[in-house]
Amino acid sequence: MATDPFDSLFSLEDQYYDEGYREGHRDGLQQSELEARLFGIEKGFEKFVIMGKLQARAKIWAARLPHQGGVEASSSNKTMASVPTLSANPRLEKHIGTLLELVDSTTLSIVNTDDDVGDFDERLRRAQAKVKIIERMIGEEDIESNGETNNQNATAVNSTATKNMEDFGLR
Repeated sequence: MATDPFDSLFSLEDQYYDEGYREGHRDGLQQSELEARLFGIEKGFEKFVIMGKLQARAKIWAARLPHQGGVEASSSNKTMASVPTLSANPRLEKHIGTLLELVDSTTLSIVNTDDDVGDFDERLRRAQAKVKIIERMIGEEDIESNGETNNQNATAVNSTATKNMEDFGLR
């Protein structure tokens, strides 16, 4: 039996389907890798911004401690002249010292391994908990523009980004 020259035409649709599937799969893998990298960079940046804010607050609180010379004793620091010195409290000083250690940028790893990311996240979580303790001890609270605390705002950002991962570049 001779082969019919039109047999290849009957399978043409399947050939095009298979070729399109392979090309789409390859392009999808490349695009998803790019999106994953961009998403990772965005999330890492957000975490470092939060850590930076916590570090700034810790340094201000440390400068307000009485044994640090206090704000009143520092005549060269005119920008903090209206900020009162914190009351002497050994527990408060210990919490602020621990917070300063947790947010120390010289000891934070920027390597993207599971262990380093886990360590960073753990330090961030512990630093946020320390901030809550310190805020309660001194009677202050960090309020963002919407009336949400830093932690609630960060949670809202994370949940929005998670729900709309494909659209993160359009915001």
